[in-house]
Amino acid sequence: MQSAIHRQCSERWHFFKQSKEGGTVILWGHGGIDTLVLAQVSNSHMPAIDENREYATKIILLLLYMAKQGIALRGHDEREESKNRGNFLELCNVFSQFDEAFAKKLRGYFNFTGHSTQNELLHIAADIVKSRIIQKVQENGFFTVLVTEARSFKQEEMTVCVRYTENLEIKERFLGFVDSSERGDAGAIYQSIKQFLQASGIANLPVVAQCYDGAAVMASHINSVQQKMLQDHPTAIYIHSMTHKLNLVLVQACKVNQTATGFFDTLESLFAFFSQPATHPAYLEAQKTLGIKLEMCSLSDTRWACRWKTVSAIKNSMRALLSCLLELSEPPYRRFNEACGLLYNVQKMDFCVCLIVFYHVLSVIHIAQKALQTQDATLSQACSVLQRTVKELESMRISTKWDAVWEEAQKFHELLHEVPTPGADEGCAHKRCVKKTAFLECSAIMSTLEQQECQPDKNESAGEKWGRRLYFPVLNTLLGECDSRFSSQSLEIAKSVEAVLKCDPDGIDGLLSKYANALSINSELAHTEMKWIKMDLPAITLEGLKAAASTKLYPNFTKLLKLALTLPVGTATCERSFSAMRRIQNWMRSTMGQKRLSDLCLLHVESDLTEGINPHQIIDAYAAKSGGHPRRLLFTDI
Repeated sequence: MQSAIHRQCSERWHFFKQSKEGGTVILWGHGGIDTLVLAQVSNSHMPAIDENREYATKIILLLLYMAKQGIALRGHDEREESKNRGNFLELCNVFSQFDEAFAKKLRGYFNFTGHSTQNELLHIAADIVKSRIIQKVQENGFFTVLVTEARSFKQEEMTVCVRYTENLEIKERFLGFVDSSERGDAGAIYQSIKQFLQASGIANLPVVAQCYDGAAVMASHINSVQQKMLQDHPTAIYIHSMTHKLNLVLVQACKVNQTATGFFDTLESLFAFFSQPATHPAYLEAQKTLGIKLEMCSLSDTRWACRWKTVSAIKNSMRALLSCLLELSEPPYRRFNEACGLLYNVQKMDFCVCLIVFYHVLSVIHIAQKALQTQDATLSQACSVLQRTVKELESMRISTKWDAVWEEAQKFHELLHEVPTPGADEGCAHKRCVKKTAFLECSAIMSTLEQQECQPDKNESAGEKWGRRLYFPVLNTLLGECDSRFSSQSLEIAKSVEAVLKCDPDGIDGLLSKYANALSINSELAHTEMKWIKMDLPAITLEGLKAAASTKLYPNFTKLLKLALTLPVGTATCERSFSAMRRIQNWMRSTMGQKRLSDLCLLHVESDLTEGINPHQIIDAYAAKSGGHPRRLLFTDI
């Protein structure tokens, strides 16, 4: 039996449903129904809602445009009387000149441009981009985690990226930054990574590999981040970034002895000299007369291409460099003494030899580095690039190759006779004989003893001396470092990856033993499927394998192919995210909060996904996050 209150509630519910269907709003008094307002109140709100959503759409599009371009939004003084209210408000003012409805809303008190509103809209947009990435990772079923750290003003930022496949196409995506300034030990770093993956919703997916830059806290085989990751994800093999390892090889070769070190010190001095406001225009003007425009780079052990760019720029603009130094080496230029010293060093034979030698050597390494930095490079392709690089370096390590390089260096030196220059043999003066340590007298020395300075021999020609002093030590160091740094687990896995991409069933046992259980791959069926695919395809190509895998007739091979494409090569994507971070968080924006920095970088780095955001999706999410309180601007029907 219903109580009076129950009957009253049922009656009101019945009338409420009728009002929603017919647009009638029921107003109740203490005694029941007082009046029926025959007006479609909800419909009366629709023009205002449409107007607000249209205005918000334009604001959001302007925000997303600036986020994609990495442009600063705010100004130092955003008051109406300020001459410069910041990029965002000034852009809104420009836009309002062509849209009267937009201008009217912008002049209102609740104009959707406040700092907190900007942060909330950007965070919603970043969440949408991130959720799309996470959705694709979940569809793939497993992923690789890529992590590196870099300094950002007074804090340490850790970038987290993922590698996966989407429609059998390799994708490497940036997910966000994590502030790792508080603690830098392995436990704290891994907990930050773990919490980030949990917050992203992919911590329960299998991690098939982890790729870092090789720091001890990340890569050590005892109590490091990679060991802690293996405890939670046994399939997450550690792969040292191959681009980073190749850079370490190059750094060692560039410091092989005092001759090489002195050469790069001279390059750094040239860069510092021509970076001054008084000298740089003269250098550019001298290049302009020759029809070239090249820039030197500051040398760094962490910038992979800086040495190649600087050596190439100096070699190809040497005439402009000499004419500029000659002009600046006389008074009244206040730094003419420095210009004289650089001019003397540049025209010496040892500088010319070093320039030509490192130009040839660095060109080989530069090609390999560019290939390893591509996002769609597979582990087998990376190993193939490294093998070709080693073969090329070995082919250069013969006397005939050195004779050609020496002849080129001599011709290059002959072109630099605008001022008196040292003789061809100068710079290779005889040095004192370095005695070997007594306990090494009866030993076979299998590795280098610190820097490789050759022993003087008065009977050698200048070419032979330079070959023993620079050319062959550089090549020996490159080959020795490649052999020691690239003989690891990643090369063994690469053989199995190559077998998958060549559809060779006999070579995939390495992958199956590691991943079959975790990824639910039937080993026997995988072998059979690969044999069938090999019979069906006239030629084994990656595109042909993708077409065969996309038919869903070979589920086990499809997983193997996804796995082969997901295993990483390097952390170039992480390094690119740091480049984006430094573009966005510059010295004028150093007080930016952590969440805002991560959101802006995500929208900037993944600009292709930002481009596809529907502004109405952001508006709906913004209206839904009101916390139970209505927004000042209506965006949804009451």
